[in-house]
Amino acid sequence: MGKAPNALTIAYYCLFYIRILWIVSDLAYGKIERYFVRNSPTICGLAAASDTNNIMELGPDMNFSHTTISSRLKAAVSASVLGLLIISTSAFADGQKRDIPGITHAVVYEVPANIADLSEKEVEQLLERGKASLTALRADTEAPAKAEERMFSELMRHDLIRLKIGDVIKQMVSDFGVEGDFAKKLMGYRSTFMVDLLEERNNVHNLQDYPAYDFRFTAVYMSLLFAFQEHPEFYKMLRADMDSETSPIGEYRKVLDHSFAEVEKARKEMDAVHNVEDLEKVIDALNQELVSRKG
Repeated sequence: MGKAPNALTIAYYCLFYIRILWIVSDLAYGKIERYFVRNSPTICGLAAASDTNNIMELGPDMNFSHTTISSRLKAAVSASVLGLLIISTSAFADGQKRDIPGITHAVVYEVPANIADLSEKEVEQLLERGKASLTALRADTEAPAKAEERMFSELMRHDLIRLKIGDVIKQMVSDFGVEGDFAKKLMGYRSTFMVDLLEERNNVHNLQDYPAYDFRFTAVYMSLLFAFQEHPEFYKMLRADMDSETSPIGEYRKVLDHSFAEVEKARKEMDAVHNVEDLEKVIDALNQELVSRKG
């Protein structure tokens, strides 16, 4: 388990959340450009939702059918200002979760909403089909412990790469000719990434610890971008460099994209594990339904 947030940490997130609300109000009037949205899941570690969200439902022929719902949010939801608003509220609202590879997943199997209206025979048929599907899934799914170990390893490996933003910040200060208070502020962000967050990694021991750490990284990274927006001349330079694969920030993003592809591979294995777990819950619910009817 990760450390419980202290009062200072909670106060920081509250203030940060208030600022996000102010920024979102500007966003509604088109005052803030959405440039930084692109590819930011690889930076913030918040993968977009999977391409499909297949919900198991009862088809007219009593077979398991899957309703494919397009749910890819791309970077615009996972790391844009609105995406960060969702992230921020998750710290205060029950049930609100961010999309993090290997931790959150698209639900594929659910108990039919109309189960109470089904006949006993229909529930039995659904149960048998569920058991057959479970057997097939288990045969193609890696052991949960092994999949989780790889997922955690990939997330932490990728995190070391994204922390290299500290080196990029130092180079940008030099290349952009940033001086004075803003230069000190940017170097402060660099220290946060390369010292504070690097040290915070020592408190991340498993997938359950990772979300809290990822939240902090995302908050610092987005705050860095907002700081640039407050200095239009340097914000313009940053935008131009992001369009260039040969610039420090452009090369950084390119490396992140390549690294995140490996994270996504590990995620697929974890998603398969989650699918098995979800289907097991469905089967258990169907069994309980039959027991209650035979009562």
